[in-house]
Amino acid sequence: MPTRPSSRRRKIGAVALGVLAALLAAEGVCRINRLFPGKVYSPGAMLTYLENRAAVTNYGDLTRFTAAPPGVDPSEHRFVPDPWSGWTSPLQVRRSEQGTRWFRDGAHEDTFDVVLLGGSFAAQFGNDNHPRLQEWLASIPAVGSRTVELWNLSAAAHKQPAHLHRLTGVLALGWKPDLVVCIDGYNDLAISAENASVGVSPVYPSAGWWGSIARAGSVDVIALDLLLEMRVAQERIASRARTGLRFEIWRSAFLSRLWITWLSAPQAQFRDARDRHMAWVGDEQSSIAVRGPYDPTEVSQKLAFQTGVTAGLIAWTDAARSMAAICAQRGLPLVHAIQPGLDDVGSKPASAEERRANNLRPQWREAVLVGYPLLRERIEELAREDVLVHDGSRIFAERTETLYADGCHLNARGYELYGLQVVEWIRGALSEH
Repeated sequence: MPTRPSSRRRKIGAVALGVLAALLAAEGVCRINRLFPGKVYSPGAMLTYLENRAAVTNYGDLTRFTAAPPGVDPSEHRFVPDPWSGWTSPLQVRRSEQGTRWFRDGAHEDTFDVVLLGGSFAAQFGNDNHPRLQEWLASIPAVGSRTVELWNLSAAAHKQPAHLHRLTGVLALGWKPDLVVCIDGYNDLAISAENASVGVSPVYPSAGWWGSIARAGSVDVIALDLLLEMRVAQERIASRARTGLRFEIWRSAFLSRLWITWLSAPQAQFRDARDRHMAWVGDEQSSIAVRGPYDPTEVSQKLAFQTGVTAGLIAWTDAARSMAAICAQRGLPLVHAIQPGLDDVGSKPASAEERRANNLRPQWREAVLVGYPLLRERIEELAREDVLVHDGSRIFAERTETLYADGCHLNARGYELYGLQVVEWIRGALSEH
């Protein structure tokens, strides 16, 4: 006997209600963060996550890790060769040109000029704190009423001796700053270890960035294939993230967790292609310009990690000595500090959100875990030589709030707190001159 229309509607309604109830139950379960260790749901964090993933196929995402004043054309952040640090950006070249004119023409005589050096941590530090520096430094007698000009020359993945070379470069161009601030440490361990693991000199610039520039004249088919794999994976990530933004899935814990899972496949494909590209760049068949003075056949894979960390520490220590000597000879105040790292034991009690967001490369995290205690020993060694490097690794040791955006970079509040500490170090440095 055929089902009557009213009965059919009741069945459809019951199914619809059942589906709705299941979705509501799933949403409720997904909002119980304790059921998802290390994966706390936050609408704001999910929105930022999607926005960042949506930007990975253009230059816009680099603004997060580069000294980037607002409103700059994203293409100004593309990579170009640099004689001092391996690579830079058109924006940084123009900034150097502007600074050279600034000091040559005497515009600096009524300002307090600060040169900031470092990697992406220092770049973000300068970006976030730039508007606050005038207020912070105004209370220091040596600064007084002068306008603070911040020359943020930091760039993603830079490490020593790139900061040292950058400093000697701008001084050679005629710059006459009133203060040099260098914030480093993390990249000197993480990138040095990564370089060694793929057969590239730990002291050389990051193989992942430097390799493509150094081999630009002889990019082979294998490298092109791997770069294409990365590009395709990036586009998949960005496309799925843009879809999530369009439908505002970040408002739902259930959909957010589904979207993260959906994004994980192309993200894994990108990481795999990147790892294979890194291995190819550092392969012994690679250009000597990429590999540098380092013979990977003499170091076993087991020892490569420790070799990289050790070489990074040696290079960092020697660069710290050289920077201090150069500045002292010129009577130029220097504040050299190391940044904190979440994987450094004792650095900070990690919040649930920080644990969830700390998804940096395992090798980097291990380098910080192993290397930061050794880095602190180097700071003590330098202090015995009257070379002052400030230990910024433990300034959050008593703070439980979320201050990290990932295992290396901070959020706005974190950079503000770190900035307040840097200002105290500046106060001490200026009082000695």
